[in-house]
Amino acid sequence: MQSVRTPLRSLAIIAIIAAAMWAKADAEKFTSCCTAVSDEEVTDPIIGFRLQRHSNHCVNAVILTTDKNKDFCCPVKSLWVGRKIQEFMNNLRRKRASTASTLLTRLTSVTPSTVFSTAPSPMEGSGQ
Repeated sequence: MQSVRTPLRSLAIIAIIAAAMWAKADAEKFTSCCTAVSDEEVTDPIIGFRLQRHSNHCVNAVILTTDKNKDFCCPVKSLWVGRKIQEFMNNLRRKRASTASTLLTRLTSVTPSTVFSTAPSPMEGSGQ
């Protein structure tokens, strides 16, 4: 009986340690935040942004994500941050409009002669 309890106890301890490590890793994902902001202007193109509200040790910030996949903590009220976000939104609108226009062009460029051929099919021309 003693020999069965030892492996079960070891498994229970391993499970508890693994669960604690997993919970810590998940908590780090959610607690990472800006604790300070920089007034230095981000010159790389951005691919996204998000707003962070003040809570605990986190400060109010706009987090800009660059095309190099780096996050920068920026001041919320800075004029250059507003311009950077406006530039990003304008580029996003242009890309969406361009994509929609390209799709519309492709859909409308199909002519009836390419869709419905008047040439006899191989079955019709074989005389069967």
